[in-house]
Amino acid sequence: MSGLGVIMNEPPQVCELCHQVDECRPYGPNGEQVCFPCATTKCDPKQVERRMANHIFGDPLDGESN
Repeated sequence: MSGLGVIMNEPPQVCELCHQVDECRPYGPNGEQVCFPCATTKCDPKQVERRMANHIFGDPLDGESN
């Protein structure tokens, strides 16, 4: 693998959607830090996938260029 590609545990923080303390990632609709349950139930799956690819691999989001 080339590029960013680092995956590791994150310290617990407050989910910006449900306000529970959990491990979060910036996969919310506007890049909010969200927990896994919110990412899989409250967010658009395609948007989560795009934000995950951006976060892990540096892939551009819609409308952005690398």
